[in-house]
Amino acid sequence: MRAIFKITLFFLLQVSFMPSTLAKSLKDFSPYEYDLRFTNPLCEEYKYEAPALSNSGKELIAKPKNVYCKKSDEEASAAQPNSPIQKLLAWINDETTTEIFFTYLSFSNNTVLDALCSAVVERDVKITFVLDSKTSMRAANDLMACKSKVSGQSPQFFARGHVRGIGFAHNKIFMVNPTSPVEVKIAFGSGNLTAGAVLHHENWHFVTTSPESYFARSHLCVADAEIHHSESGAEFKSYMKTCLEHIGAPPEDDIRPYYAPAEGALATHVLRESLDWATDVQIAAHRFSYTKLMKMLKDHLRNKDFKLDLVFDDDIFWVGEKFARNRPNVRSEYKHVAELVELGANAKYLETNHNYKYLHHNKFIIFKNSEKSAAFVGAGNFTGTAFTENFENFYFVQIPEVVTTLSEQYRHLYEDLATAKEDLPQKDILP
Repeated sequence: MRAIFKITLFFLLQVSFMPSTLAKSLKDFSPYEYDLRFTNPLCEEYKYEAPALSNSGKELIAKPKNVYCKKSDEEASAAQPNSPIQKLLAWINDETTTEIFFTYLSFSNNTVLDALCSAVVERDVKITFVLDSKTSMRAANDLMACKSKVSGQSPQFFARGHVRGIGFAHNKIFMVNPTSPVEVKIAFGSGNLTAGAVLHHENWHFVTTSPESYFARSHLCVADAEIHHSESGAEFKSYMKTCLEHIGAPPEDDIRPYYAPAEGALATHVLRESLDWATDVQIAAHRFSYTKLMKMLKDHLRNKDFKLDLVFDDDIFWVGEKFARNRPNVRSEYKHVAELVELGANAKYLETNHNYKYLHHNKFIIFKNSEKSAAFVGAGNFTGTAFTENFENFYFVQIPEVVTTLSEQYRHLYEDLATAKEDLPQKDILP
């Protein structure tokens, strides 16, 4: 299957498509659909064994509802019609789906696993997938054991990352019929194929587009690069540069993908340009240590009329307060937050369940001024390695309805779900 995929991709990029018309918008292509979804889990209110005190001295009896989640909340959360997992399952189970490629840091969602296996066994769907080389292999092994009743074929797997010049294989891309001449379906966002489709706080973007779009064809470049050109960072970057140039048309103006580490510097540049024109910025983040971004934010807070709102997982707070137990963040991230708040930024935290590693895992930025708005979204955290070493897929989006929907979700996170520092408990206790 490896050779088939490579030959098909080469044919698509070099032969079957003449240079695309210079479409300025993804909407100029047919078909077009953009379905933005959020996990927004439905979780019970979990009470403390005894009342706790907040930093302001207020009595607390429970963790915030629909923020702090447990495994028992998965069924109700997944059953929501607009849950990302429902869209994934619809794509997988669609009778027109004949081929799937996906690449994630990790894969453990049993519901998705069962659907993928059934697609292979019953409908002979071809599956190729990439995971980080240091991730758990349980679900990957189970999927590779699935065998088509028609052809006898099984999914093909590639472990990537952690070689010369490459850190984590951290992409989050799910492609349906990637080599179709009619339409390609591409999902991207912040979540892995784990509880990230249900119980984490995530954003998932489902796009249906023409295979002639730069957007679609650039994702084919990533797929081929990860499978066949990932022995080193230098090899990956060189191949991506050549492959993207051979697309023969520029990126669409309304959504521009950036693939790190090949285009990490370009992604950083678009952050800088956007911050220069924005007067109102909203950031949702899990990791928060990219020094170039921190410097930009601090400079703008010092030097112009600039409003900055921040939403994080409470892991950052507890690491900073030295109460951390089994948390993924580091103290320097809390220091960055504290410095930004000192300069006038506003910060809140989602009190998630770190025992189950259910996280506020969003990573997006919304830029606004009185005349325009845009968003920066994707797989990568706001860390230096995300822009320089990891396999990542970022997107700069200027589709108005997408930015509006992200803004509404940010408002929900900040106003309905997140907790201000003074309202967090004085001690790191769990229900």
